[in-house]
This record gives sequence, C-alpha cells and structure tokens, in this order.
Amino acid sequence: MGAPPKLTAAQVADARSRFAAKQATHRQLAAEYQVSRPAMRHALNGTTWAHLTDPPPVTGTRPQPQALTADQVAHARRQVETDPASLAGLARTYGVNHSSLEHAVYGITWAHLTCPPPLPRPAPIQDANATAKLSPQIVAQLRRDYLAGDSITTLASQAKVADSTVRDAVHGITWRSVPDPPPVPVAAAGGAWVLSEDDEAKIARLRDQEKLTWAAIGARFNVTKGTALRAYRRATDGARPNALGDGRTAGTTGTDAREGR
Repeated sequence: MGAPPKLTAAQVADARSRFAAKQATHRQLAAEYQVSRPAMRHALNGTTWAHLTDPPPVTGTRPQPQALTADQVAHARRQVETDPASLAGLARTYGVNHSSLEHAVYGITWAHLTCPPPLPRPAPIQDANATAKLSPQIVAQLRRDYLAGDSITTLASQAKVADSTVRDAVHGITWRSVPDPPPVPVAAAGGAWVLSEDDEAKIARLRDQEKLTWAAIGARFNVTKGTALRAYRRATDGARPNALGDGRTAGTTGTDAREGR
C-alpha cells in the first residue's frame, strides 16, 4: 500500500493559494506543514499533486521580488544620503533584495532618475581589524620583511590576508607595478645544483656569523629555505651531492644524508 502522503489535498490547495498571493515562501510553507522543502516545492509546481487543478500548480518556486518604483528609489536616495546604514532596512521594507536597491541608489540602475540624482559610491572602509586589500606601500614593506627573513605565513598574519596573497605579491605574480623593492624571484628549480661551492661557503658564513634565518639566506641566493639548509650542511661537512643529485656522497647512507652527516 505504501506510506500515506504527508500533505492532504486541502493543504496543497491552501499552500498554492498563499504562495501565488505572495503571502508565504515555499520554505515557510514547508516548515508549517512539516514536510521537506523539495516536497513542498513539488506540490506547488505540480511535479506531485498534478491532478489537483483548483487552484492550479504555481509556476516558480518562490515569490518574485517586487519591482522598485520611482518614488521608492527617490526616497531611498534621500534616506541613504543621510544614513548609509539604512539601505538594508529599506530593501526589506520594499520587498527587494539588497543589491537591487543598492544599484538603484548609486545609479547603476535608475540612472535616468535625476531628482534626486544617484549618490556617489562610498569609498571602501578599511580598518585595522578587517581584512584589507594590499596597497603599494604594504607590498613594498612585505618584500622588505621577506628579504629580512620573515616567513610568508608570518607576513600574511600581520597583513590579515591569505598566504597566497602575500606570496603572489612578494614574488611579483601580482603587484608587478611596485618597483622598489622589486619582486623577489621564485626559487629556481634544480635544488643544490643552482649553488656553487663559493655560494655554499657564503651561506655558511651568513648563518654562523650573521645569524640570518634560512628564509633570509634563501632569498639572497634565490633558493628555498630547504636548499639553503642543505647547502649549509654540505659546506660545513665538506660534502657535495653525487651524480644522482640526492644529497649523498660516495660512502654515505640514506640515514647519513637525512641527518646531515
């Protein structure tokens, strides 16, 4: 026999009538009759209960937002000019979505309405606690700090942006227009082979005498932190990579190489 339907004919008829009159959304009706939203939507549009023709199925699954009128747009412009925070409340009052009213107020739509004229769009608000876009000054400082040894993660935390945002700005994938300091080149491929013995000796001196971080040393030689570390170990141990480029010399084991011996 199967389970009995959760909705009755009377309930479907009532729901269609109220939905067509824009008195309730399908979500509100679903909650009221304790059925799922898909079940209510199907009953409204005739996917189910197609035999019920009075009232007929309703096209669409939700009441469409009302269209703005010239009087509403004019009133909203006057109101938002004195109180920008009132825009959201006005949108609810007019039964339109926020972006529709915002576009009308600032002249993206309703540009032909000139009394009152569209309002100028406000400048983006940035404060110390909000995630802000980078500026040329911030990008320049990020590059200086990166060259001084700060990690991408540290810089991203300080700037309150994603790691990838800082990485792209530091390496010039974005913000190529900032010339001073120039973008920091991305470490070259090839690992240890991009460094000479003289480079490795310099890396050892920078680490032992100047106490620079691996990030700062890597930035100076256009290599990664790991490559700088391995170069330091080779310089201090007197070992060079074998022909396979795996960091081991003849006579060393995998364990020796991993431990830097």
